[in-house]
This record gives sequence, structure tokens and C-alpha cells, in this order.
Amino acid sequence: MGACLFCKKECEFGEFNLKGALYPNVYIFYCDTCGTHLATRSIFERIGSLPVSSMHLNCIYENIVNKKNKGVPILWLNRAMLKEKWDHISKNIRVFEDVATKPIPHVDKMNSILQKIEQKVQNGPPFTWVHFSLDDLYALRIQDHKEFEIWIKQLMNMGLVNAQIHHPFDEKVPVSLTPEGWQHINQNKISNTNQVFVAMNFDVQYNDIWETISKTLKETSFLTPYRVDKENFDDEKICEKIMSEIRKSRLLIADVTGGKQGVYFEAGYAMGLGIPVVWTCKKTDNINNDMHFDTRQYQHIIWEKPEDLASKLKAKVEALYLPLEVLTS
Repeated sequence: MGACLFCKKECEFGEFNLKGALYPNVYIFYCDTCGTHLATRSIFERIGSLPVSSMHLNCIYENIVNKKNKGVPILWLNRAMLKEKWDHISKNIRVFEDVATKPIPHVDKMNSILQKIEQKVQNGPPFTWVHFSLDDLYALRIQDHKEFEIWIKQLMNMGLVNAQIHHPFDEKVPVSLTPEGWQHINQNKISNTNQVFVAMNFDVQYNDIWETISKTLKETSFLTPYRVDKENFDDEKICEKIMSEIRKSRLLIADVTGGKQGVYFEAGYAMGLGIPVVWTCKKTDNINNDMHFDTRQYQHIIWEKPEDLASKLKAKVEALYLPLEVLTS
């Protein structure tokens, strides 16, 4: 028995043996946290005796992801060794210097902690107390519970989590989400989705409206249109499905042509969640009936021909989202 090269947990390791042939310059590690991985002797001699530090975190994370994806064991080596042939040992090669020195995305850590709490709660009570093991922290690229304590205190100051802090701060410290924490997670999911929920009358006579909206979104933006009637599910579950997909959406387009009552329900639900709604309606003799008096106060895209709808919708979507996408791309 020895220790994992990266996370330092006790594990079995030894010289790599491939079909009876020993490779004394390559070690194989069988770690419960990092999974099975390989490393050259030079890497072992370089970091084998060092404690876990920021230098190790990206490497641990790479190993954990590879283990989760059931990939071929990673072979870790120095840049200078790339000129040698290693395909006979593993085609899954990582250069230690490149991975170890990559910037750690600290900006994502607080959101990652909140999402991990959400995963641990699963279908249990929303304010369930949960615990974070060292393995949990490594998967978030957090070095230890000392660093974790700093992030938890920041989240507490923001009102997003509760924690029963005691010292030493370790995996026995329980943490939970607050109502504001759940709201933050929901808003973050909304901001990161590309889905657009299209609420409209899906009778055959209105197919040109769907085709126009769908084509416009695909051609002029990064957004993906979604229509609920294309999926198969029990009638009893249709409302649950509608609400679930609206919650996953970044935007809702409500075309009220034909006066379909469900469109108003879906648009109102989205507005209650803080999801932007773009209202559209075809200019017909019946437009005053299609546009309910309760919603006429909102700006509508009024259109006569599909190309009219396409140009106005394109301008609206670009005004709402393309500048943000350019800035963050």
C-alpha cells in the first residue's frame, strides 16, 4: 500500500505491468477517489512526497472526471517525455505541467457548491442538512475544508446557505440551502439555458407561425425553440411538463393568434418566475378578441405576413440577448 500521487489518499500502486511486461518507469495507482491512473517515474519523484496543494487540484479533477466517464486510465507525464512513444501504454495522455498550471475557476465555486447541495438534497425536504466529504471538495476543485469554510461563510453572508459551524471545520459540519439559495439556483439555471418556450395555438392552420419562429431563432441567435406538443406523455402530466419546461427556459414567446387560452396561462407562469415574455399576434379582423384586454398593456409584435414576424422577432431577440452573448463568449 502507498498513497495516491495526487489526492494522497491511501491506495495500492506499483510498477505497471502490461501482458506480463514490466515498465519500471511507469507506476499504476488504484485510488478510490482519482480512479485508476498511470504516471511516469519522473512525475512520481517530482510530486510524490508533496502535500495536496493548488498544483494538484486540476489533476485530481481530471482524474475524477475520467473515472466518472469510465475512460481509459490517464497517463501523466512531463512535457519533455512527449517525444517518446506512449500509445502502447495509454492513448489517454496528460502533460502534468499543462494541467497543473491551468487557472482554477474560483469564480464558479460558490455556484458549484449550491448545485452540489441541490444534488445531495435530491427529492428530500428542501432545507435538509447535508455534509461535504473531501471527495466532494476535490470534485469542486476545493483544496480542503479550510478553503471550504471560507466559501461557506461567504455564502452565509449572502444569505444563500445556513451552516452549523464548529471547529475543526470538517466533513461533519452540516450545511443547507436557504429560500434565497434555492431562488439563486433557479435564476442561475435560467440565465444559463438556451431554450425558448413557444406558447401558441398548434392547430395545423397555424403551422406557418411555428415554422417562422423556429427558423428565426435558429438562424439569428444561439437560442433553441421548444414546443410541448411534440412530446408524448399522459394528459394528467401535461401541466407538470409545461411548467417544468418553462422553468428551464430563458425566454417565452407567446403568440396569441387564435386566442388560445393556454397561451395566457403559460405566459403568466413565466412572468411569475421572472422569465421574459415576447408577445406576438397576427393582424386580423379578430385581433381585438385574440389579444386579451388584460395583456394589451404589454408591447406586442403585430405582424401580417410570416416575413414580417421574422424580421421583427429577429430584432427583438438580438436586442435582448446578442450583446450579452458577444460580451460573454
